[in-house]
Parts: sequence; C-alpha cells; structure tokens
Amino acid sequence: PKNDCLRQCVARAIGRKPHRVPHFVKKYRGRWRWHLFAWLARTGHTTIFYPSKRGLPGFLSEDIRRWINVGLTASGTGHAVLMEAVKNEPANVAWDGGHRLKKVQATIVILKRRSA
Repeated sequence: PKNDCLRQCVARAIGRKPHRVPHFVKKYRGRWRWHLFAWLARTGHTTIFYPSKRGLPGFLSEDIRRWINVGLTASGTGHAVLMEAVKNEPANVAWDGGHRLKKVQATIVILKRRSA
C-alpha cells in the first residue's frame, strides 16, 4: 500500500506482522516520529534517531544488525528501507518495497529494552 514503507520496516525490525503496527505516517503526518517512538517505548523498545546523510554511524554499527534508513527516492518521494548487517559484511537492504533510497536523511535504530 502507498505510504506504508515505515510501518513495513518497523514490523520487520521488531518481528511483528505489519497490520499489528500503527500506520504512523498516514495517521500523524508531521508528528509521526514522536508517535512512533512513544508506541515503541510502550512495546518495550528503545529508539535511537540519528539525522545523517550517511546512514548508520560507524560507532554504532558494530553492535547493531538491523536499522531503518529514512530519506528520498530518485523521484523525491519520502521512503524508508530496512537495512541488515551480518558481522564483517557490508550492510544490505533487507526490505525496500521495490523502491530504492537515493538520499538518506536519517537512521532509526530500534532496540529491545532489557529487563532490569
């Protein structure tokens, strides 16, 4: 579905079916990030938002295996892709919905909170 890329990426990153993740971009438009992070916190996750044109910073990438790059496609449409890294290998696109990012604007890392 149109404008569903972020929900698809979040669902895959946390191991849920997409219909079990709210459609933040469609529902909240300009405030989607705040609502996404609040929802993830309620589901036991911590979120790192890193505004960058380069994607995941190197100081984080050694311990993180999946993240979401948010940016623009070649046509200028906002889009999200799920990235995945295997140790000692370059990162690969795990899901992009058939559209590639031309320009990365930010990276979202979702981590499961550990119990104290």
